[in-house]
Amino acid sequence: MEYILTIDVGTTSVKCGIFDSSLRQLKAVSAEYTLITPDGSVVEVDPEIYLQKIRECILSMRESGLETENIRYLTATTQGETMIPVDKTGEPLSNAVVWLDSRAEAEAAWLSGQFPIDLVYRTTGLPGLDGYTPIAKMRHLLKHFAGKGEEVFKFLLLEDYLIWKLTGRMVTEKTLLSSTGFFDIGKDELWNEMLEAAEVPSRLIPESLESGERAGKLLADMADYLFVSREAVMITGAMDQVCGAIGCGNIIEGRLHETTGTAMVLGASTRTPDFGNPYQVTIYRHGIAGLYLMIPICRTAAVIQKWFREQFCKEETEEAEKRGISVYDYLAELAAQAGAKEDGPILFPYFNGCMAPAAIDNARGSFFGIGLNTTKKDLIRTIPEGISFMLRENLEMLEKMGIGGHSFYSLGGPSKNEFWCQLKADITGREVIAAPELESTSFGAACLGAVAAGFFGTIEDAAASFRNYKTFRPRPEAQNLYQKKYVSYQKLVECTALFYNKENCAL
Repeated sequence: MEYILTIDVGTTSVKCGIFDSSLRQLKAVSAEYTLITPDGSVVEVDPEIYLQKIRECILSMRESGLETENIRYLTATTQGETMIPVDKTGEPLSNAVVWLDSRAEAEAAWLSGQFPIDLVYRTTGLPGLDGYTPIAKMRHLLKHFAGKGEEVFKFLLLEDYLIWKLTGRMVTEKTLLSSTGFFDIGKDELWNEMLEAAEVPSRLIPESLESGERAGKLLADMADYLFVSREAVMITGAMDQVCGAIGCGNIIEGRLHETTGTAMVLGASTRTPDFGNPYQVTIYRHGIAGLYLMIPICRTAAVIQKWFREQFCKEETEEAEKRGISVYDYLAELAAQAGAKEDGPILFPYFNGCMAPAAIDNARGSFFGIGLNTTKKDLIRTIPEGISFMLRENLEMLEKMGIGGHSFYSLGGPSKNEFWCQLKADITGREVIAAPELESTSFGAACLGAVAAGFFGTIEDAAASFRNYKTFRPRPEAQNLYQKKYVSYQKLVECTALFYNKENCAL
């Protein structure tokens, strides 16, 4: 028996899954880690943490009785934009610069002045450059290292770094490059004019491969470190959002999905991306050549619940541990107990700026409408409600663009929870299709690995091998209640936009 190991590196956790040759998931394990946030703009991670957490997951699998020596293929799917500058020996010159890091605002502003915004969008699929964009961070970091007398050999994105550590080969892949600001998604190649303007030599960018290519055999010491076969091969994966799309079959036009993870991201597949639409939704290169993903991005989603749990839910965390359940499932129980309230508090979920549907770059989150009768359970409930309102406003934006339907696939941790899924159906008025037994992002990565291994002929065949989905339908009574509360949410968004533009506004 030969296994595929999938490595899904998110913003605050690593998830590993083992799949057999028929793409049956045998085990899934996760391990959390903590971000380094010395100030509001710097967000980092010690690069060693990634491999440590991968090993921790595999050890857990071994302890459950799985023979991890049968792992012959590994595929990684990672967050986009996170990067690690390395020297000529491949040693990191700094901590990993996480995608949430916005230290390069000045460089982004300067680069934005060198190119018309329409040219940037039509070339890269990005609606603009900001402090989060890798090309701006590269310009910033090169100045920093030059000042210290250090020289960058390569800028490795997170998947690139894992491939380098495991195989000794420095390569990247095209779905990751599509969010960097220096990749021409139409020509499928580096945008050299942007690299030259940023004074980033193209030699600092690794060779680019397609998703699902064999990157190389694992180094013997790394195979031993991870307790996998010494014959194991690393397969290029895809950005997490792309793998999620592959995993739920969003590889044909007309399919729609959303992922509620650290961020909330929607995805709609198309072969004819609309660069002229006034909404200027982010467009990524898909894991399949000639296909693209229209992707509205909301930077903060389930991470808000993680923040709330860490800051205010010590007792709830302890109770969940006593009961042997996930603290997030327990918080969902408490949210359900609070009940839906038309006049209850509202969460404004944009804790780190708003990209879509409204651009409020400097926005921060808030709990609105708190009264002396507000309970902790009420506040716990506002989080999934506010995130679902954010989902609805972005679905409505896509509908105005001619993209949409009566249903969508739901991915990410909350998609495993019936309360969250039903709430999303009630608030959006659409059918929510979830896969409680599957990590769709990991499954998408496994599909890429299975095709490269020869277990399946095509990505379409691999993705179609899973069919155990569950559908949640909106309930009319709940829809009516949430329609009124959604109107208040929309007013809150409007007033927040005015507030951050330094104008006064009152509901």
